[in-house]
Amino acid sequence: MPLSPLPIYLFRVSISLASPLAIDPARRAILWRGAFGAVLRSLVCHDPAQPCDPCPMAHACPFARIFTPTIPANRPRIARLSTPPRPFILTDPLPDSSALPASHSLPLGLTLVGSVADLLPYFVVALRRLGELGLGRRKTRYLVQSVTALDAYDLPAGSVFEVGRSELRICLLPIRAPQLLRPGDSAARKVEIAFRTPTLLRSADASVTDAPSFATLICRCRDRISALATLFGDQPLTFDARQLAQTASAVRLFHAELRSTAVSRRSSRTGDRHLVGGLLGTVVYEGPIGPFMPWLRVAERVGIGRHATFGNGRVAVRVLA
Repeated sequence: MPLSPLPIYLFRVSISLASPLAIDPARRAILWRGAFGAVLRSLVCHDPAQPCDPCPMAHACPFARIFTPTIPANRPRIARLSTPPRPFILTDPLPDSSALPASHSLPLGLTLVGSVADLLPYFVVALRRLGELGLGRRKTRYLVQSVTALDAYDLPAGSVFEVGRSELRICLLPIRAPQLLRPGDSAARKVEIAFRTPTLLRSADASVTDAPSFATLICRCRDRISALATLFGDQPLTFDARQLAQTASAVRLFHAELRSTAVSRRSSRTGDRHLVGGLLGTVVYEGPIGPFMPWLRVAERVGIGRHATFGNGRVAVRVLA
């Protein structure tokens, strides 16, 4: 299978908030990523005022490996890649809820991609430290109760951390595309895609503001997943990109219920504001979808489109027939 060179690692970070976090779910996703990055840099960077690129420590720095990745030697350049994808995704515990309640165990999702999995301890330490410092303008604190490695069905596969236990256990379970497939996927002919968080797709250098064609959806899956494999996988993916797009054009849009949302974020590093909104809702496609299910199942885990590391582009795939 062409997607097998890309292993992903799934974790559930169980947290308990000291007080409710009443922030719009689209902005919470941005908040998690931004706050995590700031805390991680404060923990590991010897000179936070200096950009990562010219830093002599960048090759050995966890922050640089995660936030300013470079293509490994002897791997092909990625055409039209302006910003390398980040090899992690933080998934908000309740993306459909207007607020996160206090005093409940909430499942913050953490997905690590490929070679960055060996930095798991840094993710755990930074998330715990973020809980001590507080999240958002009101500095809402939380306690990391446990960190659990998950299998391809989101079932517990091993304990990484538990409150009251000082040491971390490095439990890494690589999950590849064949393990993500479900019964009936190979014969799928009708599929519903739910955009659970704002999803920004581009086609012909323009943002998609209406229901995307299936070919556009698959091409954006292709771009993100193949870039992640080149940067962090065992090896680059081998497939015919043009043939993939041509075959996907045989699948038609059957139904769509979508709305567009506009969300912006301010970069703490540059001060610039960036649009990170996109489409929300569901689309249904009909046609020979079975061969594309591995791409869609991986996209469920790593997101699709722009700003996926902020929690955007989170999709759920349901086979209807």
